[in-house]
Amino acid sequence: MPEVIPQTEIDIDQLKADFGDFYLNSGQNLSNLHMLPYESFETMDAFTVVPTNDTIIRESNVEVEEILQQYQDEFTPKGKVEFQPVEFMLRQIKIDLEFNPTKLQRSWVGFLASNNIDRTQYPFVRWLFEQYVFMKSKEDMEKKAIYKGIYAAPQDGVAGEASKVMDGVRQVVTNFLADGKDVQEIISGAPAVDPATFVTQLENWAKALPEKYRRMVMSINLSRTLEERFVEGMQQKYNMHYAQVGQLKRIRNYENLSLVGRPSMEGEEGWWATPKYNALMGVKGFENSNAIKIEGAKRKVSLYTDWYAAIYFIQPKLLFVNDKVSY
Repeated sequence: MPEVIPQTEIDIDQLKADFGDFYLNSGQNLSNLHMLPYESFETMDAFTVVPTNDTIIRESNVEVEEILQQYQDEFTPKGKVEFQPVEFMLRQIKIDLEFNPTKLQRSWVGFLASNNIDRTQYPFVRWLFEQYVFMKSKEDMEKKAIYKGIYAAPQDGVAGEASKVMDGVRQVVTNFLADGKDVQEIISGAPAVDPATFVTQLENWAKALPEKYRRMVMSINLSRTLEERFVEGMQQKYNMHYAQVGQLKRIRNYENLSLVGRPSMEGEEGWWATPKYNALMGVKGFENSNAIKIEGAKRKVSLYTDWYAAIYFIQPKLLFVNDKVSY
């Protein structure tokens, strides 16, 4: 049997069934194509982006011991500096599309086709990467990779899944805990349903942070639903109905700690915080996520691009989570 080559689907069967298997110019154009809004890659803002030409990021944590001692004439050296290597692999991510847009010609969306024998010049191709490829890839990174992702090696000849392109925050935390790393996991229990009680719950979580780190500037990353519950709870608990929105998203008495709702954490009960400098997102060729290579072969059009990315927390001791982040 001949080899079956995977192809990106252009599904307009329903359109043809309703509007006919022909093109009739009735003035329809791009403004008549309606799509749901995409999520943006917002959680990337929680990370310090580190561009590199390598496929691995290498850093070092440094541990030191006390140095002061009582005076005596005898010289008594004391102190210790220990370098602890940290490294994490960047994962290669790609976009591949291949399709034959000829079927567009005899349909209501025929305005996306043309009489040009070169299919790469069809208006559909430009519409595809402007309205689908770039925005959907960012949504995939946000909703399926940066928080919920679990990396898995690709299977030969099989298109992979967005949720497997890299380890997201949840998997990194889970790995840290399994490896005995000193992640600061502070028990909170399930988020309280009552908004005012939920505010108290987060306040208690903040108070449980190690005293040394309570005053550090950090964002508490959580779902947008929990962020909204917190705002409502602040209004109820402290009668802050006329407060600035920014104040409603800060932990009372710890204004260095502010809540940020992340699309990546939709449906999650967990939250996490760390200084931004401790959260790294290594990238190689990341500009390719906004660029696309277009090729034509006979009547087929191929679009493709690839880049590398991964996230990591360099100092696990500076990563603060509740007990609902890890698996």
